[in-house]
Amino acid sequence: AKHFGAVEVVPVDASPRAWEAARYLLHLAGRYDTLADFTIFLHPDVFEHVNPRTLRNVLQAIRVGSFRHVGLGPGAEERQWYDYVSLSHHYLTRPSRAAQPSAECVDAGLSFQDLYRALFAGEASGEASVGDFGFYCCSQFMVQRDAVQRRPREWYWRVAQAIPWEHCSTSYMELLWHAVFHDGRLHEAKRQERTDLPLFLRVDNFR
Repeated sequence: AKHFGAVEVVPVDASPRAWEAARYLLHLAGRYDTLADFTIFLHPDVFEHVNPRTLRNVLQAIRVGSFRHVGLGPGAEERQWYDYVSLSHHYLTRPSRAAQPSAECVDAGLSFQDLYRALFAGEASGEASVGDFGFYCCSQFMVQRDAVQRRPREWYWRVAQAIPWEHCSTSYMELLWHAVFHDGRLHEAKRQERTDLPLFLRVDNFR
């Protein structure tokens, strides 16, 4: 706690079966008007997914105030590179769960395509071919306040409360956090291929 200005434990009214997706969304909705410049979402087992050097470098750059100034400017999407940054080192292509549910999710009430349409109906220029995209796994990311606030608070409340969040829907959501902050677009480029990113994010811990 000595490394932080304040530490607060916030009770969340969500079923334990809802996993992290509902909690992330409730945090964004509940703190919408008072969000910090950057919000970092991590699992308790963070270092199973994130290289400690990456997290250290990101936090250090934020702490000394250089984070927004170390990139090379907007990339192809004409948005600042720090709007949304995946922190995981697990990059997956053509995720099988997008095309076919796993055995434990065959009887789930929601498929990947159902969840995509519930979140982004009418937004993206067109859905990617089922499974034909890449993403960084497992819901470990940092998002900038302006990126969150491009959607209204009501969107986060609606998605948190209307979706039946459980293991299967949460596993599909791992594929969709990038899309939440990029107008429904599914594909997330590999960090080492993004010329807009600072060097420490392009060369550290990719696979």
